[in-house]
Amino acid sequence: LLAALETSKVKLSDTIDVGEGVYMVHNRELLDHNWHRGGYGKLTTLQGLMVNSHIANYKNIERAFEDDQAYFDMLDKMSYGQPESIVGLDSLKPAHFVTPNDSGWNNTSLAWFCIGYNQRISPIQMLTFYNAIANDGKMVKPTLYKGETEVINSQIASKANIDSLQMALVKVVTEGLGKPAQSEKVQVAGVSGGSQISTDEDNSEGRVNTIYSVEYCGYFPAENPKYSIIVSMNKIGLPASGSLMAASVFSEIVNYMVDSEKTAEISDVTSIIDSLPAKFLNDIRFAGWTEKEWLDNEYIRTLRLYLNEFSKGRIENEMLEPYRKLTEGKFVVGQIEPFLLGGVFIYIMFVEEPEKVFAVTVYSEVDSETEEV
Repeated sequence: LLAALETSKVKLSDTIDVGEGVYMVHNRELLDHNWHRGGYGKLTTLQGLMVNSHIANYKNIERAFEDDQAYFDMLDKMSYGQPESIVGLDSLKPAHFVTPNDSGWNNTSLAWFCIGYNQRISPIQMLTFYNAIANDGKMVKPTLYKGETEVINSQIASKANIDSLQMALVKVVTEGLGKPAQSEKVQVAGVSGGSQISTDEDNSEGRVNTIYSVEYCGYFPAENPKYSIIVSMNKIGLPASGSLMAASVFSEIVNYMVDSEKTAEISDVTSIIDSLPAKFLNDIRFAGWTEKEWLDNEYIRTLRLYLNEFSKGRIENEMLEPYRKLTEGKFVVGQIEPFLLGGVFIYIMFVEEPEKVFAVTVYSEVDSETEEV
């Protein structure tokens, strides 16, 4: 998004039509996460970032750059993917991007690059870029040892666009899908990401062994940044969500640092990680769930029971009152996805009035110590 803003052809207030969440890129479907329930329709560029719309992101790049190589030239100008090496991290390799100059490039490569594929970039390199945004555009090289600061790029983008993106990253947390990263102690800013990094060839239906990478990268305090953090997790099987899993870890680290008034030294980071629970409630609740289990489970059956009791007058719900007759009928699950603390979001449509979409949250009680549900 910052690269698009730098061309002056894209503004945060621009309107983008992402339609029903499905966008054809040369006969290949680019999907938003809510395509099952009809997409977001028209959004501003800012709203597209807040809801992590793949389509909005790609359309911004389409509008900003006349040719694909110009996009990569802008990324290079902003030092995206730097540094190539860090003293003490011998395993760090230079970032690698599939570009128009590579033999593997095709007419859909750019769209998938925009959503995190076709590139190999380490968490520390991604953090370096976000740290530059927090640092008003000045990119510095990470170091494991105290010493002089090495400046990689004195200004990765214009101050005006850096300011705009800083504001947008706060909105992602306060009003968008980054809410799980919120801290009650300090204002944070950041964004989540995720990608599939391996395929389960033996169980393609359930994808129980497919590996996903989920990340959350941000900084705090948002108004005067002191610390930047990236949480990067490899998750086997679904659910896998950067905005839920990685963001919740980010929030716990932030709270710990604020409470303990810790600095970002290596020993302190280690103690933070050691203090986190071995498993999070969603990991316990949904471990090993297959696609079949996501389509038929106690959450959906509990929702059906609740609607039955409501339609018979045994439960009161003012918001549902205008739809009492409708709740007696059959409903179809448009989407079900993990939420916080072992709960799920369920989106349903009743067969009699499919144009109306209802959203509900259903929770389980999960004990993190005994792992009982």
